[in-house]
Amino acid sequence: MELSSPINAIIYPDISVNGTGSVTICPFEISVAVIGDIPPHLVQQKVPVSISVSVSRELQPFTNLFVRARPVGDEEGEEHSPSMSPRSLPRPELDSPVDAYNHSSYYDQDIPFVPLPSAFDRYNPAHWARLSENISDYVVSLQPDSGMRSWGTNMYWVSWVGANVNFPFGEWSKWDGEIPLEGSFIESWLADAYARGSSPVAEDALDVIWSEFLRYTSLFANGPIISTLF
Repeated sequence: MELSSPINAIIYPDISVNGTGSVTICPFEISVAVIGDIPPHLVQQKVPVSISVSVSRELQPFTNLFVRARPVGDEEGEEHSPSMSPRSLPRPELDSPVDAYNHSSYYDQDIPFVPLPSAFDRYNPAHWARLSENISDYVVSLQPDSGMRSWGTNMYWVSWVGANVNFPFGEWSKWDGEIPLEGSFIESWLADAYARGSSPVAEDALDVIWSEFLRYTSLFANGPIISTLF
């Protein structure tokens, strides 16, 4: 049975903050009603209803999605998506409003590679290489299943590609084998590279990489990205 085009809607659930400044999205409920009389000959099999849930790209490294479905009025039976774990359901610890962009300095203490040296040059591959080494040391020190590990992995690949901008073509330096080749940045980079082929990268590639670095870093950095000290 072919599915029709989906109906898309954006909602803004409540958020909460705990004592360390960590922000969580509160659980919420959505009601779905399928309206209309279906001819009997079309329902000789299970009727599929596709439901898609996603968060914004910048939140993906830190979140897991959990979906459950049960008939209206059925308080007992429920189904869990086999690819989603119920333990990933966010549980708010404090019901107080929070500005999601007003990060606690708690995070700054956990990000040793920022601020960058004042002499950092985003057009110098050697500077990116040194940065990727620093980020690598940080990433491998984190718990493998932590959200910060996912975030750090993206940060590592942003910096590593900054030092090896022609990757996956040409020559490139060896990357840290303890860090998997995964994450939204590197997967997008590889997809674009294979679509482009071995053609040279765009002249503004390092500007794009720098923008990605700033975007990821700004999620937790509460101060300047580049040091003002000389």
